[in-house]
Amino acid sequence: MGNLSALCFAEETEDKNDIQIKFNQQKSDQSQNVSVQNIKKDQLFNLFQQDQKEIEEFKQSIQECSFCLNHFKQLIKQQSFEQILYPQNRQQQINHSCQIQQLKESNQFNEPLAILQNDPISQYTSEWFQLALSLPKYIRSIEYFEGLPEQEQFNFLNSTLDEQDFYSLICLKWCVIDFFRQKHSLFPKNHFLENCCTVFYNIAHLCQFYNELFLENYKDNEFSHNIRLYIQLYLQYQKLMNSFQNQYDLQFDLLQLKYEKQFNFKKDDSNFYPHFKLIGFMIRFWCQITLTTEVQNILRKSYRNLNIQDDKDLIQKYVIAALDVDIDEYNVHWIGHRENFRIEKTLLDFNIIEEIVQQIEQQQITNEEFYQQIDDKLQELRLLYPQWFFEVEFECLGIQYKIARLVQDVKSQNSSEIAKLKKVDDTEISENQRNSQFEIIFNSFNTLKQDNFEDKEVELMALYLQESNLMPRSKFRQSCSNQSTVTSFGFRQKGFNYSTQSILKVSQEALQISKEIRIEYKQKLAEFNDRLQRVEENISLRELILEERAHRLKIPIDININVEWLNFFKKTDLSKIPVSEKELIQKILQTLQSFDSNQKQQAIQMQ
Repeated sequence: MGNLSALCFAEETEDKNDIQIKFNQQKSDQSQNVSVQNIKKDQLFNLFQQDQKEIEEFKQSIQECSFCLNHFKQLIKQQSFEQILYPQNRQQQINHSCQIQQLKESNQFNEPLAILQNDPISQYTSEWFQLALSLPKYIRSIEYFEGLPEQEQFNFLNSTLDEQDFYSLICLKWCVIDFFRQKHSLFPKNHFLENCCTVFYNIAHLCQFYNELFLENYKDNEFSHNIRLYIQLYLQYQKLMNSFQNQYDLQFDLLQLKYEKQFNFKKDDSNFYPHFKLIGFMIRFWCQITLTTEVQNILRKSYRNLNIQDDKDLIQKYVIAALDVDIDEYNVHWIGHRENFRIEKTLLDFNIIEEIVQQIEQQQITNEEFYQQIDDKLQELRLLYPQWFFEVEFECLGIQYKIARLVQDVKSQNSSEIAKLKKVDDTEISENQRNSQFEIIFNSFNTLKQDNFEDKEVELMALYLQESNLMPRSKFRQSCSNQSTVTSFGFRQKGFNYSTQSILKVSQEALQISKEIRIEYKQKLAEFNDRLQRVEENISLRELILEERAHRLKIPIDININVEWLNFFKKTDLSKIPVSEKELIQKILQTLQSFDSNQKQQAIQMQ
């Protein structure tokens, strides 16, 4: 036992030594572990901070729209595009947060090719968009696409649609813009219609982004910059219009054929039932989404403050771009026509002649100086505007002001004699005649049978002296002032017809006064009248060409129908819809009317 005990004691001593060594090792290891743990803790903290930063960046990227980012990257690659900033303080509207498939055409800027044809309207159109929209639409048949992938799209014409598809079909056909501002529960089930809606969603998204780009990059009181910015954005959008048209032209032709087949539209004598082109749809998106009231106000202010001498080229380009927003599938056929072409004047300020007249009258200058300043301004404008627009909007008005100035001077010198002339009661003058004073006098002068030119000069002066108050009026502005607000198409109803067959008779009293007036006044009046006649002849010739073209293409000249999109249902036969679904159609119309009310409010703001 003793040896055993001794042995056990010895082993115990050795174990204690081992334990102490191990303890010291553990203590050292523990201190090392603490250091390692601190290092790991620091590393984890740094990783946490990095993760938090990445999370914030990720959140920011989620808030940003990948659709717009992708398009912006392609946009800044355009060599012709000056440095432009990405919108920073943009509102996170629902149309940016929804997930929309971005079509490749949304990033393809294809330069439109020149269109070669012999259509007479090419004399008056100013650039690709106007001419492309004005040319007749021919829809190719299924045989043309035999063996090609496009042939399968014709199957849509025989497909069956459900309630949601009806909503989409009607909104696509009549381009109800607000329907496509966001992706909602009425998204169609039909695959073909779904693709069409995706195209419109892309277009709406692009227009919203261009609106934000302009508002981000315009500069207060840098008017040339703002106009140049808009032109650059719009030209890029035109290239996108060309890309979409090339890719989806057939698809939207079939969409409209399906609508006509579904609702069995009624033919009328005029055979006018609008078949829209995709570029026509796209300009509506641009007008209603990009051109908000704020953007329009910026552009109008910038345009007014351009310097004609320094910004001549810029003004010429901007005028064409600004006139494009007045173009639609009907209006485009009447470019240069005084009565049938409707000017919305959304982006232009046309009171140029009136403003220069007010400035000149404040100077208290002679008549000759007045005439010269009017002529100088007309010469400036002639170089900046298309000829058809210059003649109708500016040249006629400038000549009218010169005539009014001359006649007023004559009346002031012969006030007592003029006071004896029989006055026509204003209540006896119709609004039509009041707006057509110069035309009535012009028509009356052309009926004079006097062979002696001096006698004609006397009668011409007498005709003007009989007018109690000459009021120069813009022909385009006359037609606009009697129109309803802009419709969902951009169409307007036809207003008053200002052409008149009224003829004035010269009173003996007026003739006697005219004979006593100095000959230089009568000669100057005859000179102005001859110039006005030449301009009127140019305009009349253009109108005759347009009317003959319209007759050939079966485009109605006297369109008395209201062309708002909802009212086109009067030409749509709903008898093909089962009685059980009539309530469905009424429901659809009520829903679409709510969309349309928003459009009309936007249209009113555009006035």
